[in-house]
Amino acid sequence: MSRRAAGILLWALLLLAAGLPLAWLLLNLLLHPAVATANLAPDGHHIVVFSRTLLLAAAGAVAATLLAIVPASALARGHAGLALWPLMAAILVIPAPAWAYGWAECLRQLFGVARPHSAADLARVVLTNATAFWPIPATAIAMAWRRIPRDLLEAATLDGVRRSMTARLLVGPAIAGAAGALLLSAQNLSAPDLSGIVVASVLVRDAFQLGAGDQSARLAAAAAVGLPSFLATAGCALFGWWLFRRAVDSLRTGQVEVAPPIARPSSGIWLAVAILVALACAVPPLAALVRTNDGLHIKAAFEAHRTAL
Repeated sequence: MSRRAAGILLWALLLLAAGLPLAWLLLNLLLHPAVATANLAPDGHHIVVFSRTLLLAAAGAVAATLLAIVPASALARGHAGLALWPLMAAILVIPAPAWAYGWAECLRQLFGVARPHSAADLARVVLTNATAFWPIPATAIAMAWRRIPRDLLEAATLDGVRRSMTARLLVGPAIAGAAGALLLSAQNLSAPDLSGIVVASVLVRDAFQLGAGDQSARLAAAAAVGLPSFLATAGCALFGWWLFRRAVDSLRTGQVEVAPPIARPSSGIWLAVAILVALACAVPPLAALVRTNDGLHIKAAFEAHRTAL
């Protein structure tokens, strides 16, 4: 398959997965203008909730990016790092409730139950999002890192500025990956809802479940309530994507040779530390679920944690 055909297929899948739901929400907003107008203007409570959502999501995205630095370095340093790709894919496909209940159980068994809405409880939400979504910034950083031209790396090595130059070139991709993690963290309802932390997704759910009128009207109310949070997180994601494209385009300018992965400095230490990071993110929550319920029974883990609260 050519690159152009692959790009067309990717955009078609994106439009199918995201465009159709957004079009349906927009249609319901247009069908119920009075409901949409009544819910579009956020009050003081909504502003507080939106701010809390963005702060928690931003903290999770920053933590995820910090966790991604070593794995991204391992992915960019030779073919040995390719062993991380299946592990990262497995982490991304684990359902969000499994991370939320798993980390809640793990922390409960180690430190007891944190008081709801306390600093420790908020830290649990950040930890859950960071360990669930760090493969996104790791992928963005590694993809850009492997495209840094060879002659640029060699010149920077001779000048003694290889590390600083590499870090400067990877700022854009790192922000792009963090924006992707922020977008998913802001939409993750499982972790904050476990202890009753109200975020934007809770407002959207309540507007749909508790609103007046038929299903279409309640859907319009939910879309209107969630629109400010959606625009804010989507804006961050688009800004990050623009930075990523700008960084990639800057590496494509000029007739330079891109170093193949095997030609880059490789170290078994980087790969070992990267695997330890991945295992440290995935094993504790899943092991806590198994230890609590003799298996990965998410509903039973939720009931056990709720009983403890």
